[in-house]
Amino acid sequence: MNLLADLNHSLRRELAAINCKQLIEKVPFLKRERGDGRDALYIGKISTALVPVYFIPGDVIISQGEQATEMYFILTGKVDILVNNQQVSSFSDGGFFGGK
Repeated sequence: MNLLADLNHSLRRELAAINCKQLIEKVPFLKRERGDGRDALYIGKISTALVPVYFIPGDVIISQGEQATEMYFILTGKVDILVNNQQVSSFSDGGFFGGK
């Protein structure tokens, strides 16, 4: 049973914004600044577009050479970027990677 599916669109957007508030505050280009023109509706639309996914240490999210089709935002944790099995970078809370 999906309780959220039974809610009207406006209420679903508001709940999604509340659930994603912490993430939105951590990602610099999503974070709202006073007077920047981004309102609650804008944040609500972003929130409803986000789909939570969870990974555990050792999971491969995108393999080297694979075309990224999703963008990932990190709420908590750390992602290591490996090239030829050597760590070249890492991202943590508020970081993001992937995309087209």
